[in-house]
Amino acid sequence: MVEPKNFFSQLEARLTQVIQVLNSLQTENKKLMGKNEKLKKDLEEVTEKKYLKDQKIEQLKGDRLEVQARVEKIMQKITVLE
Repeated sequence: MVEPKNFFSQLEARLTQVIQVLNSLQTENKKLMGKNEKLKKDLEEVTEKKYLKDQKIEQLKGDRLEVQARVEKIMQKITVLE
């Protein structure tokens, strides 16, 4: 049989270990929450940049079609002159 004094010493040691692990996990959790927030902000920034680039691409596609149409008109006029 375990002596009460020894039992309480073991229990106290285990509780101390549990508290240390809990404190360690809380600290790690705070760090991970901070990293998570930073990643969320980075994702928002990247998403915004992608949106702006997609808009620019669409604008350039429109410009390209406009230039292509103008070139075709010029080519038709040249063909008529020949």
